[in-house]
Parts: sequence; structure tokens; C-alpha cells
Amino acid sequence: MTATAKRLTRKIGIPTLVAALAVTAYAAAPQAADAVEGPGAVNTTTTPVPPYPGSTRAVDAWKLAGIPTDGKTLGASGSQVAPQWIVTAHHNALPVGDTFTNALGTATIDATYAAPGSSNTAGGYDCSTAAGGPDISISHLATPIAGPAGGFPTLLTDPLPSLDVGLPGYALSAGEGGFTGYIKAAWSDTSGASVTDPSQAITAIGGDSGGASYWYPNWNSAPILANVLVYAGVAFGQSTAQFAGHCGSVADVKAWVDSVFAKYPTQQRPATTTLAAADPIANRAPVRPGALTPLASTASSFSFTLTPSPSYSGWSAPAPTGYRVALVPPAGSGLSPQGTNVTAAALGAGGTVTVTGLTPGVAYTPEAWALAPGGAVSSTLRGSAVTPQPAPGALSSVRAEAYGTYNSSAKTTEFCVHFSYAAPATGALPTTVQISGAGANVTVPWSSNTAEFCHLTAATTFTWSVAPYNGYTPGPVSTLSTTTPAGPTGEPTSVTAAFGTDHCLTLSWTRPATPTAGGTLLSYTVGTTLSDVTSSLAASATSWHTCSLPAGTAVGIFLNANWNRDDVPGTTYVFFTVHTPAA
Repeated sequence: MTATAKRLTRKIGIPTLVAALAVTAYAAAPQAADAVEGPGAVNTTTTPVPPYPGSTRAVDAWKLAGIPTDGKTLGASGSQVAPQWIVTAHHNALPVGDTFTNALGTATIDATYAAPGSSNTAGGYDCSTAAGGPDISISHLATPIAGPAGGFPTLLTDPLPSLDVGLPGYALSAGEGGFTGYIKAAWSDTSGASVTDPSQAITAIGGDSGGASYWYPNWNSAPILANVLVYAGVAFGQSTAQFAGHCGSVADVKAWVDSVFAKYPTQQRPATTTLAAADPIANRAPVRPGALTPLASTASSFSFTLTPSPSYSGWSAPAPTGYRVALVPPAGSGLSPQGTNVTAAALGAGGTVTVTGLTPGVAYTPEAWALAPGGAVSSTLRGSAVTPQPAPGALSSVRAEAYGTYNSSAKTTEFCVHFSYAAPATGALPTTVQISGAGANVTVPWSSNTAEFCHLTAATTFTWSVAPYNGYTPGPVSTLSTTTPAGPTGEPTSVTAAFGTDHCLTLSWTRPATPTAGGTLLSYTVGTTLSDVTSSLAASATSWHTCSLPAGTAVGIFLNANWNRDDVPGTTYVFFTVHTPAA
């Protein structure tokens, strides 16, 4: 492998979930051709970075994100944290002699320091070998690069929570994903959702490894380096403890960074902070609800199952006193959001919440928040769009017929119920049909017009509910009862084939049991795969004889029972292969 090839392998890096310098990090498996992807992401060389969301304050922390390179290949990413210090992912660790370039200048790397447990300071991060370890490294610049007007970031040195807990403010993520040679930046909230389009996440990709998410807890705060990107996914997110990946963790982050910066005692070093200082407990919002799951709807309402806010070990926040669920119509629709509140006591461990006043056929975005005393509100839990629909009309010609069919491979009989139905005589067509019974539910597309329910017990009576649905809105329910047979129905049974000495074959069988919904056996059709010619036998027949079969040949035999109805469920035929004698 050439030196250049080695550099490319290391710089692209195997993404590994790890956090760094206030980071819960994500890096970048290649998945597109640009950096930090998502709605609102900008190429910083051609487009101004938007101000802090909801304000006119311009920020410049993105200028600290840069590209380490050996002059031959496009490296991944890194972030300057002081005039002569940069932070990157360990799988991008920088050899002496590399250069680092950002919007503020260029300097040469003259030293690199890996985290404790990372035995290979030249990179090559690999969890499967002794070279594995925390995916974080710090490099020293031979000459200083002056910082931006907004200053260098503070380093967060304790873990972010494992999941989104509603940290305040916004994050500006920056990196050169896609190995493009320039930095892209994008704003997200602290759940990782794009500020431009909350339904989409800001995503780190291949080449973003070592880039940064700069956290601004409020509109006028200084930036905090809260993520070093080391894994493909949401660029700012609470997913692992700081410096902790599946290859190991840094036991004391602050002690380690202090020991590295102490190697150059006269140089400016980054300040450090903690979550308690950046987001004081007294100011924290409650944790957002655990889940919001669509349940049912009418033409003007929608019901959800709401799960209360979870608790996280090591995280303190106000306990919710209540919750709000709202449905937000599309922008420009002229409609107003509709919502409802429920107390924490009424919700308990989880319950149903219904929002009314909706317009049929409109796709609403569901949102939920936890509420706490003093007006504190959690971050937003958003779901996929839901559409209230009018109830479908009652299904017509609803039928259920139990049957049994023999499985020759397993040598067992499978007992099922076949359902069929037709369009409503009046009212809206359904989109799906739900069948409930025997302790289970099955939902099928309306267009199929039929459904099967199997794995039932023989000779047992079951009660069924068949309900049409228009989206989540149910229509009138049909109730039916069936009794499974004791054995196979509609198909010949006990089928055997016997060979004589004259290359003849005699096929014998037992008359099939009548389908549970009735029917008259008219005849049988029988034949072999050696010829397109078939024989028709009377309904009273129980055997068939044929001769002149070739010796030592595999022959397929089929036998079909013909009924006076073409909708017999299960199967009405038997097919098997026989081998004729060699002589």
C-alpha cells in the first residue's frame, strides 16, 4: 500500500460512536458528496452562515473548523480550540508535518496527543485490535492562528445526557464531509433537528470526522465545543458519554486535557466548563415526552397514546406537571394548530390524548411537550404527519370460511379462516381492513379484498371482528363466527401411487371433505407432467390408472377436485412427484 493510500484509509476513517471535548460525537460514513448535510446547510466559502436562530446575532465559530492535510490528499476535519491547539477524531490523528487550514489561517502540526487507551497515536483507529481506544486526539500547531472575533470555544468536559433532554439553545455543526475541500455549516436544535426544517436532522457524513458542533445555550452566549464528529448520523446529539465509544473511554476528561495543554505552559489554552454551569439545574426544562403514537381518528379528531417523560440517571430536571399535544397544519393552509393539555397525574404511566377541531383530509404534524411549574417547557417531540379522514362505509358481502389444508412437507394440517368482502354500498372507501380474533390482529390493504388468518386450532369456534379503516378512522364493524374443521377440506386426501410391473401406475385417494361453507363436488381432473393431456373423472371416482410410463423417470402427478364454486379456500388439488421403476 502506498503512503497516499494509507493516508486516505486513515483520514476517511471507520466511523465510531464516541464523544469528544464536550461531545457526544458522530462521524461519518460516506453517504453523499457534501459536508454536514441537512436543510439550511451552507457552503461557507460561497454563502454567509445564518445568524443564531431567531436573532440577528452573527456567529463565527464555524471559522474554527478546518481540514488537516498532508498536501496530497483531502483530509477529514478538525477544530481549532486555541491559537496553537486543534481537536480531531483519533482515527484522523495527525502526524507531525501535516498542515491544518481553516478560514483563519494555516499552520503545521508539530505534535499529536492521543487519549489514554489509544495506543496508536498515528491513527488507525480499530476496535478489533490493540490500537483501539477512545476516538479523540489533540494536536499542537507550530505557529499560532489568531482566533475569530467571537473567540475560541469553551470545552465541555462532562458527558452529555444519553438522550435528548431539552438542552437550551442551538448548535452550529461544521465539517468537510464528502472530502470536498471546503467547510459546510448548519444550525440544529439540541435534539439534532434542522432549524430550517424540524422534520429533518442535520447529518454528519464521511469526511466530517473530527469536525465540530458548537453549542450556544442562548442567543448571546459564547460557543461551547459540544461534539467532535466521529460517527455518521445526527451531528449534535446525546448518544454516548464524552470520549466513550465501544473501544473505551477517558476516565477523567478534564485531567487529560489539562495534562496535554500543560506541555506548553506559556501558551493560551481553552477554558473548560460543565453541564451544570452551561445549563444550570434551576434553569432546566423538563425532559420531553417519551413517545407519541397515533391510535385512532375521526373526520375531525385524532387520538394518540402519549408516554410520559422518561428519567435519566445522572440528569436532574423539573418533574413535568402536565403535557400538551398539538397538531400543526401545513404552512400556508390558513388553518390554526389545534391542541389539548393533560395533567401528569391524569396521564400516569401513559394514556390516550385526543385533539379535536381538525379539518378532514389535512396532513397535520403532531407535536408534544412536557410542562413544568413556572412555565418551563421541554423540547418538542415531533411525529410523522397524520391525516384525519371521514369514516369509511360499512363493508358489504363480508364472509368468513374456515378450512383445513394438508402440508405434505410437514405432514400436518394447517387450519385457517378465509375472509372476503366487497366495497361499501354507501360512504367512503376504506384504505385498510383490520381483522381481529383468536387473540391477534391482522391488517391488510383494502385493494386485496381478501385475507387469511391461519395457525388456528382444529374443531374450534372463533369469533371475528372485521373493520374497515380510512387511515386511522374505523368504520362499522362486522362480527362473524367460524368453526374450524377436524381435517383438510376441499382437497383429496390419503393420496397414494402404486406401480405395476407393466410400467403402469394406479393413483388412489379419499374423497375430499366438503368445504365448511358448502359445495358440490362435480368431478376430478388428473394428469402427469409427461403430457398436456388430462383426464376428467366422475365425482364418485377414487382411483386412476395409466400405463406406458417411461422407466427410471421422475413424473409429476396432479389431481384436482372440481367444485361447483370457484372460491373454495385453501387448495383443491394435490401435486407430487413419483419415480418410475428402472425396469
